[in-house]
Amino acid sequence: MKLKLAIILWLICGLSPGLSACADPGEAWRQDVDSLLEVFDGDDRPGLVVAIERNGEVVFAEGYGMADLEHGIPITPESVFHVASVSKQFTAFSIALLEEEGRVDADADIRTYLAFMPDYGVVVRVRHLIHHTSGLRSFGDLFVLGGHDMEDSWHHGQVLNLLRRQTGLDFQPGTEHSYNNSGYALLAEIVSSVTGQSLREFTRERIFEPLSMDHTFVGDETGEIIPGRALAYVQIPGVNGAPEWQRSLLNFDTIGSTGLKTTALDLLKWGHNFSEPTVGTPELIEKLSQPGQLENGALVNYGYGLAVWTVAGHRAIRHSGSEAGYRAVITHFPESDVTIVMLANTPIDLGGLTEDVAQIYLGEGHEPEGEGDPAIVQGNLEQIEAITGVYQPEFGRMISLENQSGRLTWNVESWEPVELVFREDGSFEQGGRRYWEYFTPVFDASRNVTGLTQHTDPDMTVFIPRVDTVWHPGPAELEAFTGDFYCADVDQTYSFSIVDGQLVASSLWSDPVVLKPSISDRFDGAWPLNSVVFDRDDEGMVMGLHVHSGRVRNMWFEKVSADDPS
Repeated sequence: MKLKLAIILWLICGLSPGLSACADPGEAWRQDVDSLLEVFDGDDRPGLVVAIERNGEVVFAEGYGMADLEHGIPITPESVFHVASVSKQFTAFSIALLEEEGRVDADADIRTYLAFMPDYGVVVRVRHLIHHTSGLRSFGDLFVLGGHDMEDSWHHGQVLNLLRRQTGLDFQPGTEHSYNNSGYALLAEIVSSVTGQSLREFTRERIFEPLSMDHTFVGDETGEIIPGRALAYVQIPGVNGAPEWQRSLLNFDTIGSTGLKTTALDLLKWGHNFSEPTVGTPELIEKLSQPGQLENGALVNYGYGLAVWTVAGHRAIRHSGSEAGYRAVITHFPESDVTIVMLANTPIDLGGLTEDVAQIYLGEGHEPEGEGDPAIVQGNLEQIEAITGVYQPEFGRMISLENQSGRLTWNVESWEPVELVFREDGSFEQGGRRYWEYFTPVFDASRNVTGLTQHTDPDMTVFIPRVDTVWHPGPAELEAFTGDFYCADVDQTYSFSIVDGQLVASSLWSDPVVLKPSISDRFDGAWPLNSVVFDRDDEGMVMGLHVHSGRVRNMWFEKVSADDPS
């Protein structure tokens, strides 16, 4: 397989317009990178492609594993991948181009361009969609709350239908940052509203053709034939528990937030556009990674579909994507004019691999003083015992921090336990990589831990209180929560019943979900019923419930009486 890929790479390097010929493959760092990645190679498993560009030159491009297990087709640098949320930067860039031309105003009410959207009594602006500060409910959660499966066929028109019937927001626009796919679906629709072109047509004409990204397009048709497509796979327990590979189906033609089909080599051309713009002005390129801002002045580390990170000690502009079995990440290092692209057709930690490859190729960088993460340290027993306990987020599942043989683990309903990593300042996080969040304990005057502060951006924090007592309702108490509950926003009825002494939620279209009590009148379950909070009337009777699903908060389901035909 390697000989074939070497020949393919030679052909690609000689023929790719917009990028010069590849560097000498005999350089020592290449062997180090190849040694790191060869664990993913083989003709009996899916894998990934890794490509690196520097100053317009492809210096590394190699595939590992198979694009199609059924037909024995290997992954190459020209394999076409679905890149999920990596799509967002191209949607946002389209909006930025239209802003530059005076055709879109980022401060305008979205209803200026999308008259079908509801009036929530507050203004949702275009920039709120760009920076994930709109408060809109995310459509993936809405689909699944409405009974759809992740492997169902989802269409862009259905997304718009869902959003136009929503009666509420998760929060006031501009007051919080919450990653949200609905905003980018609407940005795609704004491009169409303003230009009269589909997002596919606009991006092809204005971005992909000028950059000679010949294998890149917005996939807006589920059944389209895509030559060279890498299929997605996940590993499941097979016969006698031995693992085996299974197709991970992706039937979406939703666009804006996702949908892009591309190759690693095409994405290198896009990465080089950041340093030597062919499309867009230098000022516009700089704008893409600038942070958003909340109404209170707090900065949000999310620009126009891109965010700024530190990778192996180097400043980097990046975005990742994850959908079905596909994983994708593009990382551009402005100071060295280097772009690293990784695309996988099975769940692989591409963020961690990018860090490792960057360290091999660029060397360990030096972060500005005061900007680096505190050093990782071993948690001591006193520290672990102080933090051990139960914590209840306002909009999520109960969290149990447990001491497991001297290791602090993070335990949440329906998740596998995760070991927590401590820092020298007393903070901690999951996995030892601070990509999105970390936590610090909050103490009272007697040095007792009263809760956790969750840090999700440099200026954004949420307090999670500690819970003294977990609720354990008896069978008679559970009876109060049985019955049918209906939500018009997703046109779904959930029936709650008691099965083997536990409260279970079921619907016509979805699998039953067992609900575990957390605090009074509140239960935790599997997504999308992450947290179910029952409401009572003045007489103490249950009249409805709110669901917090992760990217949807306070979705109201009203109790339906037995004689109510709805």
